[in-house]
This record gives sequence, C-alpha cells and structure tokens, in this order.
Amino acid sequence: MTAPEIAAIASELSGKRYRVLRPGGVGLLEVMIRLSRALDRREEEVFPAWQGMQYMRDMYGGQAKLEPLDNGRYPELRWTSVREVMAADPRLRIPAGFRATMTGSRTS
Repeated sequence: MTAPEIAAIASELSGKRYRVLRPGGVGLLEVMIRLSRALDRREEEVFPAWQGMQYMRDMYGGQAKLEPLDNGRYPELRWTSVREVMAADPRLRIPAGFRATMTGSRTS
C-alpha cells in the first residue's frame, strides 16, 4: 500500500484531511546518512540515528522486498488490512453526530 493510500484511509476514517509530506527522496536520505555517520562520534550508541535512516532508505529503495511471498504456508492466519488496523484506533474515529468530507470540514 502506498503512503497516499494510507493518508486517504486516515482521512476517510477521521474526517480530517491527511496528506503525504515528501521532504525528499532516497538520494537525499543517502546524503543525510553519510553526513550523520561522518559527524556521529558516539561509537557506544547501540542504535545511532543514521542506522534508522539506513532502514528507511532500504525499505523505500526496495532492497527489503521479500518475494515470493509464501502466505500459503499459513492457512490458519487471517491477514489484517491497513483499513482494519486504522479503524480500530479510537483517535481516527469520526465523532458521533458528525459527517466528514474529504476536505476535513465537518457538518452536523
């Protein structure tokens, strides 16, 4: 699922307008990782900030894609959709008596 699709579901469920903020691409993230590693002198840190950035770079860059999926090995599992997970979060529920629009305005 893409980030815009997730934002659309959150908007629909909450009645607020969610949108994707794109501060830069994978290339910019790579530059930030290199700078962070060069400037970080705390070798004792277990999970330095740049390590999290490497994880995000690899996830968004496609290196972490696991294919083919072998979901058939787990017939007893029922996969949960993003919509189901988000709908279970009380922070995203539209208050009773309110009707939401995709622009985020509410009318009663």
